[in-house]
Amino acid sequence: MLLAERTHSLDLRRTAKWLEVLAILHTISALFSNALQHRDSPLVRYDVWIYLAAALFFAVIAPFRSRWRMLVGGLFACGLGSYLLVDLGLVARKPFVLGLGIVGLTVALGAFAYVRRFGK
Repeated sequence: MLLAERTHSLDLRRTAKWLEVLAILHTISALFSNALQHRDSPLVRYDVWIYLAAALFFAVIAPFRSRWRMLVGGLFACGLGSYLLVDLGLVARKPFVLGLGIVGLTVALGAFAYVRRFGK
């Protein structure tokens, strides 16, 4: 993908963008399906942690590479990872959802305050 997006051919550059989306989708969906299939396995926690590591990898690397597609894919995967944790019974439902909501609200308010104070 990195080589195709730097070529002179417009077709190859467009294809590289589609391949990036498909690679993210393929990685996240395969890891998600793997974790769901091993629902009764004692090692399901490892499958979930691998899934969450891949999701965080996409979300963290996106700003450094200026890739909005990776950021959207990583954030979507983090949301599905939260669902996965609750669905597989790895965390308590109510405290996790409430804690996640409070953390999300705090981050949103912090970002808003930062932009209001230091933004132009």
